[in-house]
Amino acid sequence: MEQKEMGQDYAIRDTRVYHAWQSQDALRALFEKHDGVESRNLVALYVALTLKATYCGFNDTYHTTSKDICEYTHLSHDFIAQGLKMLEADGLIRADDRRDAKGYMLGKTITLTEAPKIPRNRLQKTDSSFLDGYEYSIKKVIHSESKDSSLTPKEQEKEVSKDTIEATPETGPKGALIEENVWNDFYDVFAYGTQLSLFSKVTVAHEGSFVRVPAYAKYALQKLVLLSQNQFNDLYKIKNGKVDSSNWREMVFKAIDNLKVIKEDARIWPQDKSKLPKTLDQFLYNTRTGFSWFVKCLETQLAEKEIVVNKQYGELVKDEHTAIFNPWFAYYFYELDYEQTVNLKRNVGELINEHTRLWTEYGQYYTKMGKWYQYLGGESVDKFLKMYADFLLEHKFSAHEANTRPTSKAFDAFKRWLRKEYDLNVDMTVKERAELVAKADGKLLTSKPMVQGKMPDLMDGMMAMQKENV
Repeated sequence: MEQKEMGQDYAIRDTRVYHAWQSQDALRALFEKHDGVESRNLVALYVALTLKATYCGFNDTYHTTSKDICEYTHLSHDFIAQGLKMLEADGLIRADDRRDAKGYMLGKTITLTEAPKIPRNRLQKTDSSFLDGYEYSIKKVIHSESKDSSLTPKEQEKEVSKDTIEATPETGPKGALIEENVWNDFYDVFAYGTQLSLFSKVTVAHEGSFVRVPAYAKYALQKLVLLSQNQFNDLYKIKNGKVDSSNWREMVFKAIDNLKVIKEDARIWPQDKSKLPKTLDQFLYNTRTGFSWFVKCLETQLAEKEIVVNKQYGELVKDEHTAIFNPWFAYYFYELDYEQTVNLKRNVGELINEHTRLWTEYGQYYTKMGKWYQYLGGESVDKFLKMYADFLLEHKFSAHEANTRPTSKAFDAFKRWLRKEYDLNVDMTVKERAELVAKADGKLLTSKPMVQGKMPDLMDGMMAMQKENV
């Protein structure tokens, strides 16, 4: 606010609440603990949340929605959900679900908390890269010179766990106690694998400055530390130049993305998907089998998927077909990456084939009855796709290319909606369809044949009666 007194202009800072301005400790934490685009997006999200507080009466606790935050940040809807969890893990906010009396989601209650102080020894050096991140405090507890090269990888893993993880004597069947700041540094990797429905969700219990995690999470954390400290190759005898510490986080995320493709595409080895790893620990390196899915996924060429999709749907799906869904994606700030674009093309190809089937089985007959064409068009698929894209947007289906598949729950809802709104049933029994075809071809008449047969006799009788009256 500004105040004028005796001809002087004074700028007075409003200090009613701590979060009237962004905390430098918070911004430093986001800048130093996260890399690249992730760091940039988290800073943008945190600044937007503090800005929102100034519009809510300078309150540290307020209600908001993902859509509202999208408008403030221009970040994708999916990242906001992930970003709020990461800000919580960093100790900068608390985000609680807000629901009505019936349990329906209304949004989030955001509480801005005071940022934890960052010790000076964790500041970046002036000669480091702008987004290199700080030196992890756990580095000091890894003593590479103490490792016995004669130990097996499994024995060495136990040795690493003793040096790397700051655990108390309470470690036991319930899991391991990990320093909270160490866990927060690697939490995003665990969260990403869970988000893609690849790995089991890690249940964490906070105990003072520690978090208790299951044993498999502890071993996964060890391997991530080894990756970050450039010791993964030597310990597990990995002969792959791609695995190095300079961009280890980017490699892990890329490998997890590739594992997602392998899991969902039946054309890619292995055919038996039950053999795929269920935890991040097994994914990085399985000490029992000596196999690393992480390394395998970095080596696997997944271009085959695009080749197969283009071979199957390249002539069928045009750019204008996929562009019909752009307004829906744009509304939710959903940006498709390379793999998602390939998936969308495949899904729209399946939709077009489904339209062909529906037109053959139902559409051509409904059109004869004056019901189908005006809403869904004829043999051309454009109007049908436009109707479905509008349905997804108007009925607030989350923007995701998976919802464009004819096997999705969204498409099932679309078919139910067609029946309710326009009396177009596209899931008929054999008997119902036979009646539809007969009715469309004019073979089902509304009057009974017996009545029609008596009509001439009735007409002759009426004429005779009129003559008698005359």
